[in-house]
Amino acid sequence: MGNKQYGYGLSYESGIVMLKAWVYKFSKIGEGGKENNHCQNNFPKTTHVIKVLFNAPMFKDGVHPLIPSDT
Repeated sequence: MGNKQYGYGLSYESGIVMLKAWVYKFSKIGEGGKENNHCQNNFPKTTHVIKVLFNAPMFKDGVHPLIPSDT
């Protein structure tokens, strides 16, 4: 390995990097036990959801983190 760099996630200059993304068929199961806490409330045609993994926390403005109600 030595000085060779593998991937942008190891580079300070690259910023936040998306590591993985999963696509799931939408289901109301596992939505925190609250029947009205799911994507189809605001987006009735939702059929699938995407779960994304980044190499660092995501922020709106560098200070305030994204929260579940953000779109």
